[in-house]
Amino acid sequence: MTLPERDKYAYPIVNHVRAAQAVGMSLQDIADLCGVARGTVSQWSNGKSSPQHRVVERTAGAAKAIRLVNDDLDYIKTVLLANHTVAHVRIEKGVATTPQFVIGAAVTHAADWVFRPYSAPKDGTPAILDALPSFHDTADWRPARPTYEKWVRSCLSHSVLPGLAPKFPVLRAEPIDITPRGAIVTINAKILWLRILSAVAPTRPVYDDPDQAEPAVFYGTKPLDITPKPSTWKVNSK
Repeated sequence: MTLPERDKYAYPIVNHVRAAQAVGMSLQDIADLCGVARGTVSQWSNGKSSPQHRVVERTAGAAKAIRLVNDDLDYIKTVLLANHTVAHVRIEKGVATTPQFVIGAAVTHAADWVFRPYSAPKDGTPAILDALPSFHDTADWRPARPTYEKWVRSCLSHSVLPGLAPKFPVLRAEPIDITPRGAIVTINAKILWLRILSAVAPTRPVYDDPDQAEPAVFYGTKPLDITPKPSTWKVNSK
């Protein structure tokens, strides 16, 4: 049986919305991805309305957003922090602007980074650092998406790594003076979400080439050079 045109996308959109909610996305997060109002997404989830085909395609970006968040966090550990022992992870988040699924992903990855033998006492028993990250609410302000995306384009055009550049960094790190030496890593989940939105649902083309959105271009391919003094920490160049 052929569905009427008005019902053609009713079932897919409900499935997309519910799948996104199941992994921690709010209706507002989905609305941000689709470029519509929260109330519109609520109507989709209740089956009261159906969007146009192009919007249905964009809701599929929810799955891509989840993958990109995890890809970035995995890349940070395996490449940028490859030469360092992580002593603690700080997660910066916006009170009302950072999706819970982004924070949850950061917590999950951070626990894996830290929950490992850090130093061995003389009796041979391993000492495990606290794997729980600390949370820090950022000011109730964030760059507007067009502002952030313009800044990303500027960074890429000047061969500066947006993920580490001082203005809106996703990642920061500094050493701590203990034995053995480790690093305190800060993940700005609020800026990470802007990065994901810019890749999945940009307000305008952000990257001249799709490959520029890859973690290797955004963060660089070299492990972080964490200097002895936090004040001398510098952004890696390509």
